[in-house]
Amino acid sequence: MQQIQISKIAKIIKKYHNFIITSHTNLDGDALGSELALYFILKQMGKEVKIVNQDQVPYIYEFMPGVEEVLCSAKLGRDFTLEIENDAVLIVLDSSNLERIGNIPVEIDKFRLIINIDHHSSNTSFGHINYIDANSSSVGEIIYQLSKELNCEINEQIAISLYVSIMTDTGSFRYANTRDKTFQTACFLVKAGAN
Repeated sequence: MQQIQISKIAKIIKKYHNFIITSHTNLDGDALGSELALYFILKQMGKEVKIVNQDQVPYIYEFMPGVEEVLCSAKLGRDFTLEIENDAVLIVLDSSNLERIGNIPVEIDKFRLIINIDHHSSNTSFGHINYIDANSSSVGEIIYQLSKELNCEINEQIAISLYVSIMTDTGSFRYANTRDKTFQTACFLVKAGAN
């Protein structure tokens, strides 16, 4: 699999205006945390952005900032379809294949681009643009690197979202995927407002 630089993802994000973010079914902390962090980053840049998932936000994550912005198929109803703008980009996070996102109320073939960002080596590279970093503990860690490329301010909302993402996928920093850069990122996020 050919690896692109994260700077290329940043350039694409700067180029387009309309984004829909999604992740896998049965949301966990990495999926939701990375979605919300990217949502706040894109909003900070003046982009139009929506988060759309098949499933509802699990109760344990309802404390997270921005969860009220998350749309889900379960609440929208079977006949609801989200309008897709001509230049819309779909960003799929933490999903090793496109089938893992389940049934979301959008027509996938209407997107100009699909950006696939993941940290699982089993990823099938289903996107037009694929950024897979198996050396990252979580997608949250990748979104943190992306925020630096975009010169984004890590505010409290983004810090909390990314911290939940990283803490969840490292088993509270106990799993083997916890590396020095994971602790460095977590330290920065705590200083930026993650509790």
